[in-house]
This record gives sequence, C-alpha cells and structure tokens, in this order.
Amino acid sequence: MNKSMSKTAIQIDDNIPLPERKRQEKWPFSTIKTGQSFVMPGVLLNSAISICTRHRDFGKFAVRRVEENGEYVIRVWRIE
Repeated sequence: MNKSMSKTAIQIDDNIPLPERKRQEKWPFSTIKTGQSFVMPGVLLNSAISICTRHRDFGKFAVRRVEENGEYVIRVWRIE
C-alpha cells in the first residue's frame, strides 16, 4: 500500500447496479430446440460432455463422436 494513500482515499458507493454480462455465447445451448444438434469443432469428447453438464439448466443433451464427410466430429443433440 502506498504510504501517501490514506484509508479514506477510496470512495465507497451504495446502490450502484451491477451491469449485465455482455459475453456472447460460444455454444447454442440456450437456443437449441429438442431434436436439433450442432457440431463442437476442435473439442474432445470428454470436454464436450463436461461443457454439456455445465449447461444442463437449458435441457438434457446427448454427446456422440460421429463420422461426417470422412472425419470424426463431436456432435451434441438436445434430447429434452
């Protein structure tokens, strides 16, 4: 702590609202409907499962490693 700074140098405010987060969603968990799916490029299967678990408030999801166009990808389906 700077010796020239006194304890009263910092103003404490009341009733200042916390602004909303403006972070854009990386994955469409909040907008995907039951029966729809999306690919998670560059994500390992275990990581995809963990990500889906953190978003279970939006619904129930299934994760599979599937072959598409000769390549394996991680695909997520909303099942409920």
